[in-house]
Amino acid sequence: MATKYEFYDGPSTGGYYIWGVNWYFQNFTVGTVGGNVAHNVISVKLNLSKVGSPTATMTITIYAVDVNGKPTG
Repeated sequence: MATKYEFYDGPSTGGYYIWGVNWYFQNFTVGTVGGNVAHNVISVKLNLSKVGSPTATMTITIYAVDVNGKPTG
């Protein structure tokens, strides 16, 4: 069984409407929930839904960030 290092198990607190070529992000810091243990992210679970009948593809990507929270990859 996999070990859960970082997580949010609370209720959904709202959402974003994403359309066109838009970027949205969610960042997290290792050690803010659970132990401060170095680890690799091997999977994520997302609560997603769609409204209407969009036909576009959504791409989810994980990036490392620098000390200012800017993506480095």
